[in-house]
Amino acid sequence: MELVKDVTERGRSCYAAAMAHGVPAPTARKWLGRYLAQGIAGLADRSSRLCNIASMVSRLNCPSDRWGGMKSRWDAIVIGSGVGGLAAAALLARVAGKRVLVLGQHSEPGGLTHVFRCNGASWDVGIHYVGELQEGYPIRTSLDCLSAGQLHWNKTPDELERFIYRSINFAVPSDPGKYEERLVSRFPEQETAIRLYFRDIRATTRWTRLGFAQSFIPRPLVNFVWLVQHLTSAKVAQTTAGNDLTRNFRSPLLRAPLASQWGGYGLPPSQSAFAIHAQIVARKLDGARFPEGTRPNRQRSGEENRASWRRSSHMPGRDFYSVRS
Repeated sequence: MELVKDVTERGRSCYAAAMAHGVPAPTARKWLGRYLAQGIAGLADRSSRLCNIASMVSRLNCPSDRWGGMKSRWDAIVIGSGVGGLAAAALLARVAGKRVLVLGQHSEPGGLTHVFRCNGASWDVGIHYVGELQEGYPIRTSLDCLSAGQLHWNKTPDELERFIYRSINFAVPSDPGKYEERLVSRFPEQETAIRLYFRDIRATTRWTRLGFAQSFIPRPLVNFVWLVQHLTSAKVAQTTAGNDLTRNFRSPLLRAPLASQWGGYGLPPSQSAFAIHAQIVARKLDGARFPEGTRPNRQRSGEENRASWRRSSHMPGRDFYSVRS
């Protein structure tokens, strides 16, 4: 309703109102048209998606055997075959021993891990390399568990990222010590600010992760972790990346490479929290890794949990991917 008022009462264009409310412009025009034609009644929710999903799930969990020989009684049904859906299904199947069905509309599972080829070149749709995948790191341990150890990683070249501007061409080494020293050698007059910047990156990363941890640990420990986070409070985490860089670095040539990673989190430095900026920078300080070869085979000899990918004749246009015991 506020979007419609922006257009009809406040004089905004439909496009500007759509951007302000975070919806696509065609959707905003559709809502506006319904309002002009039918009034407030035209803005009623017409989505049948939830009803369709409920009907679909009830049909899938029926006792009859109509799925090409597969049992159609599932302990859990996950809708969406992206990274999150597959991770949830793999954990339920491998760790909890559940029989899980994953439903996805795309012809391939994986979501943002898809790769397509055009004119002989390979293109990554979303994620193309991941940081903090050294042996023993939490993310690496989790991915090894989800893939049953079949997912292998290649290390990216040492100078993974290069920031090129009209007056500066800066390659980032895959070593935090070398990265810091290279900046100091290039901008010796701002050595103190550079040292403080990396200190703030590490402190803010610890502070942010303590906040994340409170969502996963047992309740009796939450207050203790909150106290530790409060005592190690990183004030810089609560400002924007743009404010921090402008305040601490006089040279725009130095600010440019330090701010260049904002593309990894989607908002320009003037609008993005330093806490998010620090997370992205910290994940790449020791370089990154990318998967070796193609999607790993999910079936392993001697393992009860196995995966199958089939076309469902009972759900036209939909594929389902099952991880079951």
